[in-house]
Amino acid sequence: ADVADLVSRYATAVFERPAIGAPLGNPGSSGVSSLGSALPSSPAPTRSSATQAMASMPQGASGSHGTQALRAHSAGGATVAGADFNAALGGLTAGIQTNPGATMAEAAGLPFVQTGAMPGVTAAPGAVRAVSTSQTSVLPASREVEVTGTPPAAQPPAPAASPTLAADLRRLDPHTLVAQLGHGDRRIVDPVHVLLNESVSRYGDAIVAAFPGPMGRGRRANVAGGVPIESHGPLVHLVSQHLGLLAPRLRAHLESPSADARFYAAQLLAKANDLGAIPALGQRLFDRDEQVRLTALRYLEGVRHDPGFALVLQVIRAQLRNPDPWYVEGAIALVLHLRDLGGIPFLIEALDIVPPAVAEKAGLALTRLTFQDHATNARRWEKWWRRSGNEDRRRWLLDAMVDPSRTIRENAGRELRGLPNLVVNYNPDLDKASLKVAQRAVERYLFGR
Repeated sequence: ADVADLVSRYATAVFERPAIGAPLGNPGSSGVSSLGSALPSSPAPTRSSATQAMASMPQGASGSHGTQALRAHSAGGATVAGADFNAALGGLTAGIQTNPGATMAEAAGLPFVQTGAMPGVTAAPGAVRAVSTSQTSVLPASREVEVTGTPPAAQPPAPAASPTLAADLRRLDPHTLVAQLGHGDRRIVDPVHVLLNESVSRYGDAIVAAFPGPMGRGRRANVAGGVPIESHGPLVHLVSQHLGLLAPRLRAHLESPSADARFYAAQLLAKANDLGAIPALGQRLFDRDEQVRLTALRYLEGVRHDPGFALVLQVIRAQLRNPDPWYVEGAIALVLHLRDLGGIPFLIEALDIVPPAVAEKAGLALTRLTFQDHATNARRWEKWWRRSGNEDRRRWLLDAMVDPSRTIRENAGRELRGLPNLVVNYNPDLDKASLKVAQRAVERYLFGR
């Protein structure tokens, strides 16, 4: 059975969040709680199971990277030291199976990272007083850290860390401290988040190095569920609060081998409106991850009037000469989507060097951009470009509205439907006089006369 479900089903003990190393006391006193003992109300087999599992583990060392010592008073009064969290929890599970009616209380000590305790932090013995689930209850720590879609602002505020806890956390090296955001218990995660938030300039390098950090759910599940980016994980949330300082350092993650790192870097750089990242985001238009590509495109569309956008267009046009058809097809779609008239000569050039199926896509893009129809005939396209390439595209549209070719008139109609606030009676099958009337109406719309 899942341990979290067992804990939630049978009992929960709740205590005030204490200082590290402080003895446990009654609810409301300063004390730290963690799973580790059975209540005196449990039958002897239950207490023995938990006690034996805990006592069998070697003593941990304060400040080491190994298993942290845990001292607890069992129901029989014996002191148990050096228990590994997973072993202790396994003992409790066995006890529950022996006596399903048993409740559990938390013994003195710290919550544990499953891969080892926090270096530099030492637990201390103390008394335990449990509060039954009929009085109050909390979610198991493993569930509290899941991202459920609730924005951080709507979550309960983190309590202030005690002076002892804060001091112990500050003694950790930056990278170890940041790693605690992946801890399985909010009694550690919340104070760490507060400390990092208050001292982001000191811990900035470690924060960026660990980016994007732990996630409550998969990236795609979060995005599909409409979960705000800031709620995807504690480190992403932290960085999003300090983009003015950290955004420039995120640019390097756009080249990360991790698609998650590239995605979250692109998202937060876009949120920060980091114009210095425009060239690097231009490269992400050809990322193998679709969500990364779309993130880059949505941002770049909004900054196309920035001087740096010219570098993005250069990147796109250069990919039309890429020997890999995947990049060529992506570049064709982008030239059309961005209405990049400077990419027309590159599309014409590609007609002769790409596979036939890709050439057809290039020809279609040329037709949509120019309102002409020369299919994949590069020579005819070159001739037209030399004659009309310097003209205003709005003139191309007006001429296409009355062109003898119905295909070209249809293409003009498709363009007209995308123009905002334009009201005109246009259909490619109208008679010539009606087409002229529609053309004059569109001319007034385009040129104001």
